[in-house]
Amino acid sequence: FEYQDNLATGNSYAADLLVQKYDGIIRSTSKALAQAAYPSTEPRANLLSVYNAAAHARGETGTKALKRILSALDKRPKDLGLALTAVQLYVGAGNTTSAITTLERTLQLLDESISEQDKAVRFNPGLLSILVSLYKLEGRKVQIRTELAKAATYWQAQAAEPPASLLRAAGASLLHSSDRSDLAKAGDLFKSLYQKDTTDQFAVAGYVASQATLDYSKVEAQVDT
Repeated sequence: FEYQDNLATGNSYAADLLVQKYDGIIRSTSKALAQAAYPSTEPRANLLSVYNAAAHARGETGTKALKRILSALDKRPKDLGLALTAVQLYVGAGNTTSAITTLERTLQLLDESISEQDKAVRFNPGLLSILVSLYKLEGRKVQIRTELAKAATYWQAQAAEPPASLLRAAGASLLHSSDRSDLAKAGDLFKSLYQKDTTDQFAVAGYVASQATLDYSKVEAQVDT
């Protein structure tokens, strides 16, 4: 019943916000967050963080809300709920660059951690998709390629069944690079996708495209057919 419980919890905090019970929300959410995994991609933990952020904002929106939320984020820099709330406010204000900087700062801390839990959070596909979307808004193609490649490498090493959609996105992004090592990596990704599903025509096309300039003999038969 976790899904229903999360809705009920959210409704309760939303009602408390409407009657300005800010200090009470901060106390109760902080207590619950102290007992939850940190950092976390779990919906419940991040829901608590969002309401904690809203209570810190004390009814303010935009830049005024950001100042208070960023102060809370300084105390819990790996809190995804707080970080993503700040990101949303920055995007709403048209400040994509600061949104990216805020999310990158949190991800860097996770990158530097030796905790396996932190690493799994760092390369969470949903979180990565937010970062990639922000990069797209500013046309940062190199950063997109780098992030997707790093995530693909991580999941290939950590999971028996790495997220296929992530591998496909990483492979497609690497195809736009002129670096031979990137094209080779793309080829490896498309090959692994094909080995999992021999009917995957996207994987076949990607492999052909990656190898065409590296070793045409490997894909000549595919091109001819």
